[in-house]
Amino acid sequence: MEWKTSSVRDATGVGFDVIEHEELVSPANAKKIEPEQQLKDIKDFLYQDHDILLCSYPKTGSHWFNNIVHFLVHPGPVNDIMSVSPKNLDLLPVEMVAQQTPPRIILSHLGPSRLPTDHLQNGGKIILITRNPRDTMVANRYHVMKHEIFDRAEMEWGAFFKFWIDGKIPPGNYFNYFGSWKKFIADQKPNVLVVHYENMILNGVSELRRISDFLQVTNSDERLKQIQERCSLSTPQQVGTSGKVHGTPLKDKYGLNGHWKQHFTVAQSEEFDTVEAMHKESIFQI
Repeated sequence: MEWKTSSVRDATGVGFDVIEHEELVSPANAKKIEPEQQLKDIKDFLYQDHDILLCSYPKTGSHWFNNIVHFLVHPGPVNDIMSVSPKNLDLLPVEMVAQQTPPRIILSHLGPSRLPTDHLQNGGKIILITRNPRDTMVANRYHVMKHEIFDRAEMEWGAFFKFWIDGKIPPGNYFNYFGSWKKFIADQKPNVLVVHYENMILNGVSELRRISDFLQVTNSDERLKQIQERCSLSTPQQVGTSGKVHGTPLKDKYGLNGHWKQHFTVAQSEEFDTVEAMHKESIFQI
């Protein structure tokens, strides 16, 4: 497997390097995890009954939905359950992901062709998360600025905008990612539930009921309301026994719907309209 190294930097040199192979784009220092072996291990990951594969493009609500599913599938008083950090199959040793106590919630940002074969062949449950691409782009930018794997690069906004549209920001092109999912769902009819970030904010309890029914777990309407409150983006979450606060309050840049309007120029918005029109078949409508 050959990986090409390229630079994602603005005119002043601020940015980071990436490695690319086919549709995949990763930060250059991802070579440390031996990506070829990681991809093979992911394909060979063995399915267990009740596994839940949580699939998403980054910054569409992965951590948020991971905790939502965690609370839905674990019975008991909601306030007695601690939040958890996602187990990302793309980045962690597969042995660590496999060691979870069932039901295992497994996160991946990979497209369907690279997911565990055993999970797909056994009809394992998959939840696919979508989000408005404009807000996803803005959230990606803030993620790059705060994460050391991207050298916390405060790249000029116009440069980031171009690189994101061109699919040069990891893990690759947003529209191609969801386009591959649309084709996969149409062709293979997998056991997939599509959920939308925006719908969860607007219609929380009804969306929780839809996810709960898909997962075939029992949750009363009262418990769903408690989970909605417990997993609210305005409520910081404590992870595990460490008590470490984790989560993104809604007032933060990451969580806001429509935050893109504070970033896009008129020209950029018009350019994005054109890009969306070109990829309209790839977008899951709310």
